[in-house]
Amino acid sequence: MAKRYDVVVVGGGPAGAVAAATASSLGLRTVVLEAATEPRLKPGEALAPECNPILERVGLSAVLASRPDVARRSAGIRSAWGGGEISYRDGFREPFGAGWIIDRSRFEQLLSARAVEAGAEWFWGMRLRAIERGDDGWRLDTSGPAAHRFDARIVIDATGRPASVARRLGARRIQYQSQIANVVAWTAQPVEAAWVSVESGPDGWWYSASAPNGSQLLAQFRDSPGVQAVASKPRIDLHDAIAATRLMRSVVALPPREALTHQAVVSAGSAALDHAAGEGWLAIGDAAAAFDPISSQGLSNAIASAEAAATAARNWIEGSSDALDAYAARMAATYDVYRDGLRAHYRTETRWRDRPFWRRHHNGRTADEGR
Repeated sequence: MAKRYDVVVVGGGPAGAVAAATASSLGLRTVVLEAATEPRLKPGEALAPECNPILERVGLSAVLASRPDVARRSAGIRSAWGGGEISYRDGFREPFGAGWIIDRSRFEQLLSARAVEAGAEWFWGMRLRAIERGDDGWRLDTSGPAAHRFDARIVIDATGRPASVARRLGARRIQYQSQIANVVAWTAQPVEAAWVSVESGPDGWWYSASAPNGSQLLAQFRDSPGVQAVASKPRIDLHDAIAATRLMRSVVALPPREALTHQAVVSAGSAALDHAAGEGWLAIGDAAAAFDPISSQGLSNAIASAEAAATAARNWIEGSSDALDAYAARMAATYDVYRDGLRAHYRTETRWRDRPFWRRHHNGRTADEGR
C-alpha cells in the first residue's frame, strides 16, 4: 500500500535536506528519498559571505557558530587573478560578515538530522524507479533494500546536476558552460587562518581551501574535453601542474600521491533547466541551476532555492495556482544575473586571451544546448 505525503523530495543533499526541513516546518507531510545508502565522503568547501542572510533565515547561522567541527569562519579570499600581484579580501570586513569553510560531509549530516527533527521522514538507499501523474497527484515507485510506493501531491527534484526527475517530466537541461575540475584532498593539521585561495592560469584556474577538521582541498578547473569525451574526464597530475603556479605552490603543501584521501574528476560547468517547475513539481539546487564554482553560489543557491521551493509548494497546495510559475520565474531571473556576472568576472583576466579556455570566455561562446 502506498504511503501518502504532501511532498516527496527526491535527493538528500543540502538542497533536499533544507527543502524537507522547511516543508515540514510549514506543516506539510514530507519524505526524502535518497539513493545513497549513507552520507558520502565529500571534501570541504566554502560558503561565501553573501550566503549569511539565507543561513540566518533558515536558522543555520547560530548552529554553524556552535559547531566548530562542521564550520569555521573564513579569513577571506586570497587571489592571483588578472595580474601578477596577490590580492587579499578580508572576510571580517565583508558587509555580510565573514564566510564559512565547512566540512561538507558533516554539514550534510547536520542538515539531514535537522530535516528529520523538523518532522520529515528520511529513506536511505531509495532509488526512484518510476514516476506517474494521476488525478490526485504523483505515484512514485522505488527500488532499494525493499520496493516501496509513495503517493504525493507535489514532487521536489533535488537530484543535483543530473536533474533526473525534472528531465523525466519533460524539462530540458541547457548547458551554458562546459568545465571539469580535477580534485584532490588529503588530511593535515588544521590551519590557524582558513583562507580560500584562487589563482588563474593559462588553461583555467585553481582553488584551494582547508576544512575545519584539517582536510585540505585542491582543484584545477579546465575546459571539458568535449561532449563525446566527457565520460572519460581525463585526470591531470596536480603534483606536476602546480609547479607552474605562483600562489598555489606557495600556500599548498601537496603530500605524496599515496597520501591523498580523495581523487576525482567532476563536472563543474554551468547548466540550467529550461523551466524549473511544472504542474505539481519543482527543481531545486543544482537540479534547477548549476553554477560555476568561481561564483561561490552553488551552496547558497541550494539553500535559497530549497526554502523558496518549499514555500511555493505550500502555497500551491493551499490553492495559489501561480506559485510554481512564480518560483520558476525567480530561478530564471537569478540565473540570468549570474551569467552576466560570470562573463564579466572571467573577462577581467586578459593575460591569456589567446588560449582556448580564456578565448571562449572573452568571445562569449560559453553556451551549447544539451540534455
